[in-house]
Amino acid sequence: MFTVGLAMGIGRWENLRPFSFTVWIIAGFVAAMIYSTELIVWGGFNITHKWIVFLVIQATMFSMGTKITLRDFIDVMKMPWGAFVGTFCHFLIMPLLGFSLTKIFSFPPEVAVGIILIGSCSSGLSSTVMIYISKANLALGISVTAVSTLVATLMTPLWVKVLAGSLIEIQLLSMIMDVIKIVLIPIGAAMLHDYLKTYASA
Repeated sequence: MFTVGLAMGIGRWENLRPFSFTVWIIAGFVAAMIYSTELIVWGGFNITHKWIVFLVIQATMFSMGTKITLRDFIDVMKMPWGAFVGTFCHFLIMPLLGFSLTKIFSFPPEVAVGIILIGSCSSGLSSTVMIYISKANLALGISVTAVSTLVATLMTPLWVKVLAGSLIEIQLLSMIMDVIKIVLIPIGAAMLHDYLKTYASA
């Protein structure tokens, strides 16, 4: 209640309003840690079932895809070097940083794989919000998100295989297909929806 109240209260002060998004994330984290069982089991039904998680992720990626349009890829052509450097650094620094953390703090295998996986994923909506709040180059940020999302189809499974293959058994081809179903298909559907709505009607 304190963290939720703090998140709601911060939004009322103009100087603190940019921090409200971060405080809402902290509030969600605190609630998940304290009420983990209550949030997972609803009426005796476990909402972490494989297919429910799959559909929720697809819905999330579709919503993120609505923020990525064909125009963003046109913008990539205007600043290809910046998009290349951003994507290259993203898939070099983040996975290796995650792997380094697992070695420094000697996390158990299941936690280590999760950290490596997070580090190997593409950037998304949250990073775009942070770019907007910090008044950075939003067009470049969206371009990097668009490119890294497509590149993640191959790079995420590959990095997990390379860095976490010794911790658990990784089926590379199977993971690539899962990423295509979870990331590429819903984002492609969202972009197709944007095209039909914007360009086809013009």
